[in-house]
Amino acid sequence: MSIRLTWTAISLIILALPHICLAQVSEREYEVYSCLLRQMEFKTPPVDPSAGYTYAVKASTSISIPMIRDASNTDRIISLMGSYFSDPDSTALASFAFNNQNGGLLEASKFLGISILVIPDSRFNSYFRPQENEGSPTETALEKARRASEGWDRFFEDNPRTPGIVTFSRVGFSADGKIAIVSVKKSEHFWAGQGEAYELENTTSGWLVRNRVLVWIH
Repeated sequence: MSIRLTWTAISLIILALPHICLAQVSEREYEVYSCLLRQMEFKTPPVDPSAGYTYAVKASTSISIPMIRDASNTDRIISLMGSYFSDPDSTALASFAFNNQNGGLLEASKFLGISILVIPDSRFNSYFRPQENEGSPTETALEKARRASEGWDRFFEDNPRTPGIVTFSRVGFSADGKIAIVSVKKSEHFWAGQGEAYELENTTSGWLVRNRVLVWIH
């Protein structure tokens, strides 16, 4: 009995490890995310636009910039993100690099005044990651493209009110809290997406975008 309970406890800990490693996302970060979503534009309207937009956001955060492969390489992150802006705040860059080492897990209820659908990683993978019998080494580029496109078709069929999926990084804040830096990936279909870097300023009217840089597009 005790052995069974021990193994049960170990199993629960193993299952919880990915969430334990993810840091708590702050309320200030949700303010920045909500600000960006309110002004975000999509090229393709949702399948059912009559009911209004529901923004789909990937649950786990990531930097989503191809040139940054290793989130633990803080020097690389600071150097690359700093190159996107003319006069970036060094403390905001350092905060951005630090916060993104472990990432975070987003919750729909924390977004401010916006209809949000948070896509858990397991559900995201069911649409866009190969199943056990797919994604073999012999799979051609055309077959991969077809599988990815079919995944998007299933996603929009299940979520007709959303125009795409947004992936946020964690937000970096300056020491005085007036500047925020964040990266955003916006995906609308297979080969229809882009990555952006944002620099925002906290004003009496709330967060305002000071700089927006298109990092990649396809």
